[in-house]
Amino acid sequence: MEGSTPHVPRLRGRAGQLRAIGCHLDAVAGGRPGILNLSGPAGSGKTALLTAATAEASARGFRVLTARSAKLERDFVFGVVRQLLESTVFEAPAADRERLVGGPAAFAVEVLESGPSATAVDLHSTFHSLWHLSRFLAEGSPLLLVIDDVHFADSLSIQWLDYVSRRLSGQRIGILTAGTAGPGPFGKAPGVTGARQLEVGGLDAAAITEIVTDTLGENVSPEFVRTCHTVTAGNPALLEGLLRSCHGAGGERLDPSRFGPRELATTVYHRLEQEDTALVALAQAIAALEGTDTDLELAAAVAGLPASATFWAARRLREMSLLTDSADSAGGAGVDGAEGGALTFTERGIQAAIACRLTPQDLHTAHAKAARFLNGVHAPCARVAAHLQETRQVGQDWAVHTLLSAAREAIADGDPTTAVAHLRRVLHEPLTPEQRNEVLFELGSAEIHADPPAAVHHLSMVESESADPRRQAAIAALLAGALSECDRFRESLNVLQHAVDRLDPDHPELASELETEILYLSRHDPHTATTVPQRLANLRRRNSSTPQARRRLNAFVAEHGAVALDHMSAAALRRLALDSTPPGPLNDLGELRAFGAVVGALSNLEEYDLALQICEEVLDDRRRSLPLATGLASAYCADIRYQIGQLTAARSDAQAARDRLESFEIRRGIIPALLDGTEMRLAAVQHDTEAAERLLARHRHIAKSTYLRTCMALHGRGLLHASMGNHTAALNDQLDCGRRLERFGFVDHPQLPWRVPAALAQFQLGNHEEAILLAKTQLAFARKRGLPRTLGIALHTAATVTEDARSIDLLTEAVEVLGRSQAKLEFAQAQAELAVRLGGSGGHEQAATMLNQAMSTATSCGAIALAGRIHQQLHSPAAAQPQVLTRREHNIATLAAQGKSNPEIAQALVLSRRTIEFHLTNIYRKLGISRRNQLTQSLVGSTTPTAF
Repeated sequence: MEGSTPHVPRLRGRAGQLRAIGCHLDAVAGGRPGILNLSGPAGSGKTALLTAATAEASARGFRVLTARSAKLERDFVFGVVRQLLESTVFEAPAADRERLVGGPAAFAVEVLESGPSATAVDLHSTFHSLWHLSRFLAEGSPLLLVIDDVHFADSLSIQWLDYVSRRLSGQRIGILTAGTAGPGPFGKAPGVTGARQLEVGGLDAAAITEIVTDTLGENVSPEFVRTCHTVTAGNPALLEGLLRSCHGAGGERLDPSRFGPRELATTVYHRLEQEDTALVALAQAIAALEGTDTDLELAAAVAGLPASATFWAARRLREMSLLTDSADSAGGAGVDGAEGGALTFTERGIQAAIACRLTPQDLHTAHAKAARFLNGVHAPCARVAAHLQETRQVGQDWAVHTLLSAAREAIADGDPTTAVAHLRRVLHEPLTPEQRNEVLFELGSAEIHADPPAAVHHLSMVESESADPRRQAAIAALLAGALSECDRFRESLNVLQHAVDRLDPDHPELASELETEILYLSRHDPHTATTVPQRLANLRRRNSSTPQARRRLNAFVAEHGAVALDHMSAAALRRLALDSTPPGPLNDLGELRAFGAVVGALSNLEEYDLALQICEEVLDDRRRSLPLATGLASAYCADIRYQIGQLTAARSDAQAARDRLESFEIRRGIIPALLDGTEMRLAAVQHDTEAAERLLARHRHIAKSTYLRTCMALHGRGLLHASMGNHTAALNDQLDCGRRLERFGFVDHPQLPWRVPAALAQFQLGNHEEAILLAKTQLAFARKRGLPRTLGIALHTAATVTEDARSIDLLTEAVEVLGRSQAKLEFAQAQAELAVRLGGSGGHEQAATMLNQAMSTATSCGAIALAGRIHQQLHSPAAAQPQVLTRREHNIATLAAQGKSNPEIAQALVLSRRTIEFHLTNIYRKLGISRRNQLTQSLVGSTTPTAF
């Protein structure tokens, strides 16, 4: 037995897992896609199961794409995605490749070719392109994506897999992953969201017995078998390592008292030490680095071995079945390069055994040597920094320089999370006070996008340390921005005001820049919002601002004026907004706020095409802009497209914004609030019950703050309640929104027209006088603004709650006004309502024509629910009846037919007696009757108009 290497079966005891994998493949092939994750400890046999699954899938005709993650590669952008797709695309024949990367998948080629340094990508476009490439690959046969060690996968690959998982429906695409159970490298559970978990635990006693006897022969004692089970806890890798180490030793000599978890290491080390100490040194170097990027040259440097000794030791470890064949260098070329490939152990159990004897100091030393060597050969900063992350302190300037360079590269590439990790590691190095303050400043700047509370902490540490006025102003602006992201607006304003007091009058330009920041943040708190007009007037009188500060101030003036409409005309505000558009990439918070103000102003002025153009320019320049910028631009695109009735595009933009925010775990602040509001309005107008229930659950408890974003949440939630038929809750939310807006000094806000849904809710609840008052007030504000969408909606609302002869006049004007606007959804709603009213007044042919036009418009908007209601109205028997009762008329007629008197009906419906008499006159005329006792028969089969 000494001269041969035993074969250890790896799939014994895995019948259940193999059946589950088979069912997964059956489902995918049958058009029922899904995600299956094999979850278990290291060495439990997940890789072997993936290998078996890959073979089975290939035999069934699947196209199988595989990838394997590694700890030190998890900062490589799209590392896993590139493993999956690169070879398939670039090794395909020219004709096939042209077909694969054409159309929506074209952008995928750039991602696959650009390499790890090109991380400044727009996630939505990238994900979309890679998704289409995957769909093309699945056209001829089902596609299986197999990822091993998913817990080490880079964050963007995981985000793409999450993106794919939400779009699998109807595709023959399956995802099969394997990962070690427990928290992943980013502090969350590893794997793809929504994956079905398949536990891969330890083997049972029967399987252990079978494996041991198959490996060592039938003469092993039962006690030895039990020992193997105890020592390994059924872990296949640990069992295999133990059996390989004990091969030929005789099972009778092993017992539970001698063998525990660390005894496996003892056995492995004994084998290595019997051969040569070079084997121990090389094995420890490989185990310490724990990465597949460890080639012979790097391992030699860490192990402290000459090149020839390293080459011999690697070859001997392969002969002992401890290293995989990938460690072999081509043709005995030596170790002076990476030709030998990555050095990896055949089993993680062996790596665990080797690493078991390594102390924290050993690990620090190994990674420090690796970093020093890679720095000496001018390896990319990101690769060197990955090793420095595993050290405590190097104490040399090159380490500080490398970490700072890697952090700045990450920021430039739109990855603040990695930048934060590198900058935090820099703080463990010996730094001068000046260096430490600079690092804290850069760290706080990056943390605003990844961890705002930490940004507050670190920026506060340097707030008073700098004597440079310009640096003082920059710190104050960043600290205020971080505080505002934490909803600490008053503190942020205090920071800015304190800085202004210090800088003014010696540095009036810097003070003016901060005063502009105060204006922007003051809008979010009612205690300071009322001071905005005076602050604005004072600041505009000063002539000490820089051109950039004046432009940002003018952007604020444009947005504020577009809401208030008190001093400047709409045309003047439009010009001011366009002149104030940030000229370059959005690379700081001040420019981001100015961009938001310009787009907000144009949107409030209903200059939708101009607003979209500015947003799309930011998205086109995404590689040089702040990560928050593309999220805000996509959120604004969604909001604007909702307003102009492009509902399908709006949902796509909203998803792009949500993906962007989730990629940086941004869940608080004005951008998520804006996006939440748009998603709630989309769910309400499309009567998407599932989305409405999900959003209502998310916003069940709205923060009791007085910030402007709370008004946005209340308005959106009220719309959801109304769409679900809960008019009392809808009314309460809208009235609360209105009260809060008034505290901000807004008697009317174009983005939060709370009186419209409040009037409709009052009407549904029978409070007609209150409904009419709200509608009239909103109509007065809308006429003052003179903007077609705003005015058309107000006219439609007034017509809905006014059930007398004036309602048709109001509706007619609403249709005429909305027809001149870009608000196609509201135009279709008003047109459909007018058609029903005209049909009830004898204009049946005209009504049918208008209903057909409204249905066509609603369909083009993507308003499927509205189009369905119009279609039903067109093809229902009621459509042929020229005299149809309104909802209120039908209610009154029903009560009258039941024998109720006019006073009783008035009391029941909270209407005046005169109103009841007016409605009854119309009812008699429409039904062609003259007496009350004819109502019962006339109401049989009568209908009420559909609400739009």
